Amino acid sequence: GPIQITGEETYRKVGDAIGVDLIKNPHLLSTNDAVSKAAVKAYLKIKGFSNYSKPEDMIKSINPGEKDIVEKRLPTYEAYLKEID
Repeated sequence: GPIQITGEETYRKVGDAIGVDLIKNPHLLSTNDAVSKAAVKAYLKIKGFSNYSKPEDMIKSINPGEKDIVEKRLPTYEAYLKEID
């Protein structure tokens, strides 16, 4: 999918939020566009970014230690957030 989620607990939380069993069906994140988009929204909401107004902060929160991460990913994030909004 457009974001990589890791850990069984995260799969469970995101899956519960969107009504899909991602533990049993993790492939849906990369094969089903509707599930993928719903999962991104749910994940960002779980992380505390419900209005998507600060993609720079989202990127830093998701990838806190990576140098130049905002510059690398900001255009992609902004385009994707417009698509799922």
